[in-house]
Parts: sequence; structure tokens; C-alpha cells
Amino acid sequence: MDTIPNFLDVTALVVGVVVALVVLSQSVLILREYQRGLIFRLGNLIGPKPLPAPTPSRSSFLAISLFFTFGSFFFHPVAAKAQTFTPTGSMSVARYVHTVTLLQNGKVLVAGGDGVFGGLASAELYDPVTGTFSATGSMSTARDMHTATLLQNGTVLVAGPFLASVELYDPVTGTFSATGSMSTVRSTYTATLLADGTVLVAGGGGVSGNLGSAELYDPATRTFNATGSMSTARYRHTATLLPNGKVLVAGGFDSYSLASAELYDPVTRTFTPTGSMSTARDDPTATLLPDGKVLVAGGYYYLASAELYDPATGAFSATGSMSTARMMHTATLLPNGKVLVAGGYPGYSNGYYWTSAELYDPATGAFSATGSMSNPRYWHAATLLPNGEVLVAGGWSAFFGMLASAELYGPALPPVPPVTPADLLQQQIDLVASYNLQQGISNSLDAKLQNARDALQAAQANDLARACNLMTAFMNEVQAQSGNLLTTSQADALLALALQVKQVLGCA
Repeated sequence: MDTIPNFLDVTALVVGVVVALVVLSQSVLILREYQRGLIFRLGNLIGPKPLPAPTPSRSSFLAISLFFTFGSFFFHPVAAKAQTFTPTGSMSVARYVHTVTLLQNGKVLVAGGDGVFGGLASAELYDPVTGTFSATGSMSTARDMHTATLLQNGTVLVAGPFLASVELYDPVTGTFSATGSMSTVRSTYTATLLADGTVLVAGGGGVSGNLGSAELYDPATRTFNATGSMSTARYRHTATLLPNGKVLVAGGFDSYSLASAELYDPVTRTFTPTGSMSTARDDPTATLLPDGKVLVAGGYYYLASAELYDPATGAFSATGSMSTARMMHTATLLPNGKVLVAGGYPGYSNGYYWTSAELYDPATGAFSATGSMSNPRYWHAATLLPNGEVLVAGGWSAFFGMLASAELYGPALPPVPPVTPADLLQQQIDLVASYNLQQGISNSLDAKLQNARDALQAAQANDLARACNLMTAFMNEVQAQSGNLLTTSQADALLALALQVKQVLGCA
């Protein structure tokens, strides 16, 4: 009968509907990226200069969208021999410009970001044991391009952007709660955990211009307080905690990309200039290496170059370049001391997003190719897991749009016995003995080490507060003798070990 639909007609109808939905969904995603690009361009006229957004060709968007959407059903890329990324569970929500934070229990908190319909307040937890994501409590406010800082007490401080309100995530209860607000509203700033447990918030884009101001968050009082200001207003910069307890702030943007850098001293609470980079860059990555140097790589305007900052000399020097320009990539320190650089955006002239990754080897000062990700990504997030793998999650992927998928870079390492305060204290004792110091200096250091021994005994007696206070006193004494009874490098080494002791003790 004519009333019974023909099979081919039904098939054609279904295919037509699917194609229409695909085109609509891809149009929405690209429109959001165009809107972001428009906002970025307007920002050059009315406020701080934001990151540029890709501008895909409208003439080719339909063909490429359909190819990427349906091609995956018929074409399967062959894995390269060097492939070292493997898929893991996906997030429940696609997101980019989000944060990932490794918790003390080994799980990873994923918070906020941008979703299909705008900013996200939701959060989820990744469990490396099961390889899956699960929902956890949501923030009270949607946030993207924010910061998430693990505090010494195990909670996570989440702040920004363009919001004064700040929240704390408690892994025990799985909930967010309000804490003290920042005194200044900022965006694309940095938040750095200091050795004493406070958090340095520096720079950023403000309501009426770029900021040079900084403030400290104190977990004990749950408040923010002003501290010294930077000599140069900047945003989209980097901030790296050095082994000596100071913070290196480098690059960024203030009317133009910056090459300058400065050091924050938590003792004097002031910033002072240090050596400048050879290349101005904003939105690069900065990674503390095992030898105490800092690797600064990539950034705007589409740079492949990299440089090293040496705290001993206060100067930057050139090192090997990446194989390609990258910005909005990630850089993760691996257990073997190498740095994994993954994904990113190479620039308008290229128009692609990278699946590629490369490794920086501090021993040779060179980058080399490693396995590629299964999806091209930029504005994604990455963190090192306790088993030595790297979790890469979310991001933006050209015509795929925002991603919910995640991957692991491995292989996983065998379990490592936990480091105890006694182990670290013994390293301090051995280190001092290796210095062959004069008797007066040795006696002075013996007194300091006795404080450390007392702290360890107090910790074994469950007097955590006294142990932490004694370790703080030890660090203060070492800092006071730096450049006097101790050389700067000797003091830096002792401070680095003392900081590890405090972290293992879980000092607040």
C-alpha cells in the first residue's frame, strides 16, 4: 500500500535529520568560538588584550564538519609505533578552560570551564584506580579561566575570574563552601602556594586595566590581605615557586607582550626585578625542573622557542626549541625529570590544533617527539598522577568543538614506598655533613637540625601543630643564614628538603 513508507525513503529521512542536527550542533560550537574571538578583538579596544581565537573558514566549515563527524565511523587512524597516549574514561560534561587539581587522596578534581551553553559551575572527580569520572559537588558560581590551588590542609582554593568571591573544595565532604573574598577583581592572574601555606595571587586583568597588585590568602584566617606590588602590571604571565621559597613571575602582557621577570620574596613581601627573557612572550608554560631551573616554553605570538631561568645567576638562557610553535598547550614534569609538552595552537597561518606531543630532556637541552594524542586539543588541562601517568582532559578541538574525552600518557610506574619525614630529615643531615663547614657554622646548623629532630618526634607523638611550627622556625633560621653562614645554594637545598618535610607532614 502507498501508506507504508518505503525503506529507502525512511533511510533518507533519518540521514537528512542526522545531517541537519550535525550541522546545527557544529554551527553552535563555531558560533561560540567566533563570539569568543569577537570578545577578544573588542578587548583590544576596551580592555586588556585577551588571547586570539581561531577563525575557521566559513566556506569549508560544512564539508570539514561532515567529514570529521561521519568519517570517524568509517576511517580509523593507524596508531604510530611511538604512540604512548591511551584513552581513559570521559568526563560527564565537555569543557575547556577548566582546571584539574591532584588531591592528596590521589583523585583529580576537575572544576568549571566553558561548556556548550557557557560557563560551568559543575565539578567531577577522576579516579586513577577505576579510570572513570564521577560527579561531585558544584561551585556556587560558574567559573572559567579561573585558578584552583591545592592547600596544605588538602582543600582546594578556587578563585576568579572577574569575581571577588572565592570558594574552597573539601574532598572529605565533596562540597564547595565560600571563603574570604579577594580585595581586587582579576582575570588571567596567577595563584601560587607558598612554603608557609599561604597563596600568592598576582597581577591579572582588572576592570579598568591590567594589574600590578598582589595579595595573599591565609588559610588560617580564611582572608586575603594586600602584599607588595609587581614593578610591571601584567596578565597571562607565569608564576613558579622556586626551591628557595621565592616566586618567579615571568612574561605576560601589558599593552604588548613582556620579556621582563621579577621575584617575589615571601620574607620581605616584595617584588624585585630579575633577568629578562630573550623573547617577549605571554601565556607560555613554566615548569620547575629537578635541578631548580625553570623551563619557559612557547606562548604568544606563536613561539616554538624555549629558555631556562637559573635562580643561582638570576638570568635566562636559550635552550632547544620545540618542533612547532605552541600556545595554550600544557607542560608537565615527569618522574624521570623530562617535561611532556602536549597539544596547543600553532597560529592563524597554520589553522590546525595539535595532537602532537614532545619531551624536553634537561640533560641534553633538546625536545624530541613522542606519541600523539588521539584528539587535537588546546585549552585543555593536564596533571601528573601518583602512578607516574599524565592525565590530559577536555579542551577545544577545532571542528570537534569542546571535548569531554580524556587520555593518559604512560606507562604507569611501579608503586613507590611513601617518603617519610625521617627519610627527608636524614637527607638534610647527610647534606650538611657533605658541606665540610667550619666548626662554628656546624654548631649553628646542629641547633637548627635539632629543631627538625624535635619536629619529627612531635609528629610521631601526633603533635602536628608543634611539628609544623618547628619546621617553620627551621626554615626561617636557614633563610636568615643564607649568604652568611650558608651559601645561597646550600640554603636553597636545605629549604627545599624542609619544604618537602612540611608537605609530607601535611602542615596547614
